[in-house]
Amino acid sequence: MNLKQIANKIKPNANVTVTVAVVFGAFVLLLAAINRSVNIYDEGIILFGSVRVLSGDVPYRDFYANYGPGQFYALAALFKVFGPSVIVERIWDLLIRALTVGVIYQILQRTWNRKVALFASCVSVIWLSGFGYYGYPIFPCLLFSFLSIYFALPVFEGRHDSAALLMSGSCIGIVGLFRYDVGGMAAAGGALILGLFCHTQDANNSLEGNILVRSEAVYLGGIALVAGAASVMLLSAVSIRDIAQCVILSTTTYRQMRSLPFPSLIEIGRHLFSLEWSSGQLILYAPVVAAIVGVIGATQSGVRKSQRWVLAQISIFTALFYLKGVVRVSLAHMSLSLLPAVVIISVIIWQGRLRYWAANILLLAVTLCLVIASFFFVRNAALQFSENIAWARNPGSCHAAEGLERIRCFSIGQGDQAAIRYVQQRSQENEYIYVGSARHDKLYAGNTLFYFASKRLAATRWHQIDPGVQTTAAIQTEMVADLQKRKPRFVVLYSDWDWIEEPNDSRFSSGVTLLDDFIRANYLPVSSFGTITIYADAGQSLPLTSPGADALVLPSMTAEQWFNLALRCYQQRRYLESIGADQAAVRLKPDYAEAYNNIAAGYSALRLYEFAIPAAQQALRLKPDFPLARNNLNWALEQKRIGSH
Repeated sequence: MNLKQIANKIKPNANVTVTVAVVFGAFVLLLAAINRSVNIYDEGIILFGSVRVLSGDVPYRDFYANYGPGQFYALAALFKVFGPSVIVERIWDLLIRALTVGVIYQILQRTWNRKVALFASCVSVIWLSGFGYYGYPIFPCLLFSFLSIYFALPVFEGRHDSAALLMSGSCIGIVGLFRYDVGGMAAAGGALILGLFCHTQDANNSLEGNILVRSEAVYLGGIALVAGAASVMLLSAVSIRDIAQCVILSTTTYRQMRSLPFPSLIEIGRHLFSLEWSSGQLILYAPVVAAIVGVIGATQSGVRKSQRWVLAQISIFTALFYLKGVVRVSLAHMSLSLLPAVVIISVIIWQGRLRYWAANILLLAVTLCLVIASFFFVRNAALQFSENIAWARNPGSCHAAEGLERIRCFSIGQGDQAAIRYVQQRSQENEYIYVGSARHDKLYAGNTLFYFASKRLAATRWHQIDPGVQTTAAIQTEMVADLQKRKPRFVVLYSDWDWIEEPNDSRFSSGVTLLDDFIRANYLPVSSFGTITIYADAGQSLPLTSPGADALVLPSMTAEQWFNLALRCYQQRRYLESIGADQAAVRLKPDYAEAYNNIAAGYSALRLYEFAIPAAQQALRLKPDFPLARNNLNWALEQKRIGSH
């Protein structure tokens, strides 16, 4: 065996070793820069949805979801082995991102060279560390989209490899399991490039059509193999009506309720000139420019066939994936197209100048934009790494507080922790609760993480809070029926997002208050933690545990006893307990004008004038000659008027 044969034998092993090193290095870097704060809405949706699947629930049938089932089932499988925790979810997420970097390295190393591959891999790690949004299903979509390109490489290199096309199509099918929309776009992009590739190959006309049809059939067959198997399994457990309801609701309301406008080019230029950083400003147009530059680079002379088609495929994916972020213009929603855009620019920079001067200007502009963004990502990663090191040096830094074992090593707000412990101390594990917003006629988001962290079950199918969904009469009616059926002892309401008004229809009230009316009629406020208010079922024991409060108040008390307790609570500035006791009093004595007046006073003290006004009005209806109630009504009306200006 000569030296050349030995070198050829060692080379594949060396490539595998380098790829493993790239994946491991990417994972370590991503872990070092991890943000330990848990996103209570987006990440909470994935965490709690996965726990529901683990407990036997099925997406769409048992709970509303606007994602494909892939992420829920993948995490549920991991939770079954390692137990439900944020640690497991974050490791899964970082592993997906690191593997994506490894696949990018393999594609570029095989099609270009190791230097290009390492350069693009390093830049990809920087951007993946800056995206955040842990657990977001688009990251598995990115991994399997790049894997589909990797498996198609033998075909792009000129070999008729049906197995490669089948694997490539199967990867696209897997993309659809995580996001239906992304799967559809990836399938269209892959089929388009494959068709163009077959059409441009050197073959006589009689064979060209057969090659095209056969290649497309194998590729689409791979997609159908995965999608068909998943559909059969899903439809065996879920009705088409339930799937259609969730999919139609999410698709018909998304643009109306979640759209954000593009910033103007003048605004972007101002930010560039002042070197101000805004992730929604600097890079929103980068994928479009990168896709154009990529197509131009793919059509240049001197580019090898495999390079041409790989670049074309990544460019088409970039352009199509950009549609995902066109509605909600933000870094997180653009990340699906930003990562392939970064890969394109990395390759073009190494490949050299483009043949058109206009294309070179575009390349320079988008490169400058991505370099500036990369600088901020690196800076933020360094700051986060320093913070993580300081945290790790503290003894017991990864010790979980009692009851918060699922959040071990990560952080949520102090108010969230206190509210979770309050509910845990007064209920059983896996008991039903409801976590919602302070008002359901106007919604922005919700704290889905509360269910996961507290180890409590959702009393309704509609635990994921979305504007345009839970703001409708039909869904609120179903939610009320769920609460009546499961009778949760506690309702946890957040007012964090009440003030948010985005430039879309989510800022308007739907006028539907069925759920809010039901909660106020059947639950009493018993405690609050900042913007979190906890309500207890009025028909059950009412646990009042603020400093100096009675340990337990029984429903058998008389209206006067409730009223006297309310007065004591009010004097001690325990306004929520005071309101709850007064509400119990008026249940027993509906014409208790003094209790209604005290309810108005309590809500005014909390600056909840929209609730104080009807309580004072009811007191005056019951007792027209009631100066104190009149004063409370006038005060609440005046304060509400001032606050609206």
